Amino acid sequence: MTDYTDILRRIDRYFTEGVDADGFDTDIDRIALLLEDKVFGRILHEETEYLEPPRNPEGRPICPVCGSIMYKHSSYSLYKKDFDGNKVAAHKVQRYRCTEETCRHVFSEKPVKTAATASKAEKRVWHAFIKAELQHATVRQEAELCGISKTTAWHMRMRLHEVIKQNKLDFIVYPNEECWIDEKYEYDSYSGNHKKIDLSSTVRDSYGRGRKHSGGKRERGFGDADNICVVWAVTRGGKMMAEMCNRGSMRAEQGKSILNDRFYPNATVHTDQLATYKGIFENTGVDLVQTNAQDHKMNPVGTVHNNFKKYLQPFRGVATRRLDGYIQFFVWMSQALSSARVMKGDVETTERLVARTGISNTYQDIDEAPIPFSTWWETHAGVTMRWDKRIAEIEAKMKNLQRKIDHHYNNLDGLRRNINKLAAKKVELEAEKRVDLVEKGFAAA
Repeated sequence: MTDYTDILRRIDRYFTEGVDADGFDTDIDRIALLLEDKVFGRILHEETEYLEPPRNPEGRPICPVCGSIMYKHSSYSLYKKDFDGNKVAAHKVQRYRCTEETCRHVFSEKPVKTAATASKAEKRVWHAFIKAELQHATVRQEAELCGISKTTAWHMRMRLHEVIKQNKLDFIVYPNEECWIDEKYEYDSYSGNHKKIDLSSTVRDSYGRGRKHSGGKRERGFGDADNICVVWAVTRGGKMMAEMCNRGSMRAEQGKSILNDRFYPNATVHTDQLATYKGIFENTGVDLVQTNAQDHKMNPVGTVHNNFKKYLQPFRGVATRRLDGYIQFFVWMSQALSSARVMKGDVETTERLVARTGISNTYQDIDEAPIPFSTWWETHAGVTMRWDKRIAEIEAKMKNLQRKIDHHYNNLDGLRRNINKLAAKKVELEAEKRVDLVEKGFAAA
């Protein structure tokens, strides 16, 4: 353990007596690291805690992922910390495996870890990372700033997104309050999934590079299913909500599940002229006002769309499986932080969430996160669209070949006409030559 008393004594002699002790720069660096770890990471040091494992009213452990009490005993694990995080003698801890078909999560009765306690990164690294994340830094920039690898920085970002999703602010629109709702479509992206395609294979054919830059607008027809509908809502008071709805155009059933429980009767809702909104707010007592988007009456939510687009630009493409984390982090920053500039209180607020929020996902769970709405491709509509898309691609190739053939035939006809003209000109010149030779007596008539 470093003896900081001797270090401080040597530094004091340097400033009071002018004694230039050996290793002065090293002593200063050690003190700087100590202050950086204790001062800048103060919130994480003071408020990081191990949470009590979840249990049902009878005291039985429950699965932290799905909440089921149906499990079977698994192996034992060694645990070397008590509930306060202090190291103690190693003792066996019973592990359980959830028996739910869709879960199968392995858990134990160890204290639930928070994002701070589950990471080996020092508290000062978390402090610097959170500040950089609030400034919209990229993973590469965060890695260079914090002195960690890009993989570690990316996993810390996923942890932070998991924390934010568990602390989403409630979105309720009260009577006589105005709200603007509009859907935004994000391109279905499999970014970052190329090398690990066996973990979560894509259920549709891959597309060629540059396809998503072929126009900038959402495609209709076959391309409609390659877009994820995100419903955005914003009030005049600054409250904001964004939820991923479904694949393709928004449908009333999914829209109701997202919006219906958030609006009191007599609330005023402004939307565009999409007919789906009439079915969503039917018999709810909400005053629905539908206007043409070109009349600029949807500007409040349109501004949010533009800001979110600018927020995603530095990341050079976000995979669909990670999109919800970026959406919720943007929403949380937009309404929970104090201002557009990153303030000291904003960093401390985020640090408190990291220190107090329990997490259950492992790094493997993060890497193998499911693709949202991917099961749609296995439905009747999805399977039909996949085959129709392949057939349409073949038909397009056939039309392209036929167009080339027709183009070449047209060229051949032009060449034939030119050849015929040249042949006629040749015959004419040969006749004129013969006449000229006869007139000059060089040839018999």
